[in-house]
Amino acid sequence: MAIVRLILGDQLNPTHRWFQQVDPTVIYVLMEVRSETDYVPHHAQKVIAIFAGMRRMAEQLRADGHRVRSFRLGDADNRQSFAANLQTVFAEVGATRFEYQEPDEWRVDQDLTGSLQAAVYLLPWSPRSTSLMPAPVFLRTFRRTPNVG
Repeated sequence: MAIVRLILGDQLNPTHRWFQQVDPTVIYVLMEVRSETDYVPHHAQKVIAIFAGMRRMAEQLRADGHRVRSFRLGDADNRQSFAANLQTVFAEVGATRFEYQEPDEWRVDQDLTGSLQAAVYLLPWSPRSTSLMPAPVFLRTFRRTPNVG
């Protein structure tokens, strides 16, 4: 049994509950992918800072004894998308479960859930440690209503 947990570039919180205990069945995945650098123009320093933070987080997790699979932007096996790289990791480790924290961006959430729905893996949603309100509660509370003029 292997659990794959995705860590996005804006989720580099070493105090998140996921990292409190080393579990040899858990593999943390961090990815530098073109789909994130190319969807809108970004300042080069912003991209470099995020990737540097991701690399540092991967190093720290490894030093703490966690299993980590990271994809650097120029790696030959990097397929440059979350879904494609996750399929690679699932096959490599024989994943039986996939977990991820709530993405900040709707487009990333749609990519993850839409692309991976065909997979046989569970997709439990985990709130970010910075979330003020879980997405399901937010959506229920602030559901769209027609404008009344």
